[in-house]
Amino acid sequence: MYTLSGGHAKTLMFVQLNPDIKSYSETFSTLKFAERVSGVELGAAKSSKEGRDFRELVEQVTSLKDTIAKKDDAIDKLQLHRA
Repeated sequence: MYTLSGGHAKTLMFVQLNPDIKSYSETFSTLKFAERVSGVELGAAKSSKEGRDFRELVEQVTSLKDTIAKKDDAIDKLQLHRA
């Protein structure tokens, strides 16, 4: 999203308040949370090298599993021809 917005994206948070006195505690904690969140500043997203490495390893494992399956099929075919 950062690349799409050029780094100028905004985040919007909705809070729902209940004017009923029975809901005072929940409303008050919701307002406190919203106040804390409004002070948060997010920096630019960083590329995760670990995530990229993990994806590459998953792709390698998938490729190796396919190769093993093909070799197993070839072995099975050879064993059938011998029998």
